[in-house]
Formats: sequence, C-alpha cells, structure tokens
Amino acid sequence: DLIYRRHYHALPGVEELVRGLWRNYPLAICSGALRDEIEGMLEGIALRDCFSVIVAAEDVEVGKPDPSGYLLASKLLSAKAEKPIPPGQCLVVEDAPTVIERAKEAGFKTLAVATTYNPDRLTVADRVVKSLRPEEVLSAYPKLRLYRGPVAP
Repeated sequence: DLIYRRHYHALPGVEELVRGLWRNYPLAICSGALRDEIEGMLEGIALRDCFSVIVAAEDVEVGKPDPSGYLLASKLLSAKAEKPIPPGQCLVVEDAPTVIERAKEAGFKTLAVATTYNPDRLTVADRVVKSLRPEEVLSAYPKLRLYRGPVAP
C-alpha cells in the first residue's frame, strides 16, 4: 500500500486572520470540494476549530458560481447562532470574478483576494485586497474586530 501524508500550507496571514475573526464572528467555509477534503485541509493547517459551518460540494445541487452554497451557509450560521444572519451581514471572501458577482447578486458583501486573478479583474467585489494578511484586510474593512492575542488555539 502507498501511504502518504498531505502537507497543507495556509496563504500568508490566513491563520492570524481566521483566528482573529473567529473570536468575534461565526465563520463558515463554502467550497466546491468534498467535505472530507475540506476537513483534511482545515485539520492540516490547524484551523478546523474556527469554522462552525462547512458547506461542501455534496451539500448543494448546483456548485459555484451559483450562490446556493453561500445561502445555505448563511442559513446554517443563523441556526447555530440562534439568530438571523442574513446574506447582507455576511462577508464572502473569494478569488473568482464570476463567483463574486453571483454572491453579490444574492445580497452578500464581498471581498476579493487577488491571488488567482489580477485586481483589475475583481472590481465587481465591494473591496479588493492582494492578500489575506490581517493588516491588508483591515485596511479594506477597518471596522472588522480582530482578536490580536496569541495565534495558537
């Protein structure tokens, strides 16, 4: 049998950003990947505990760019929080212009990350950043509350 270990690496700033947001906001992941893949990746970068909701490919009939996954994430976050968290109170972080456009059409706030496309291709988003480093995200959304304590869980 071939046995291997996957090594995952978060983009620069992601761990600090996610842990900073997680302490103040409920977080969800909406991905076109399978749940096992998402869970494995989150475990691999030690961020699984930060996400109370995961919407995976098997949870929706139509994948991205259709916004149904984001709408389901909003609904599930609302149920976990025991209060409404409508799309307009959610921030979708994406790197694909068509997905961003459809999320906006569904009422979500959007933050584009220029890791796959040039920033000029992402202007449909409410805000565009070049990375997910906390300082850069805070420059786009200065009212975000980030916990700035130790990063480790």
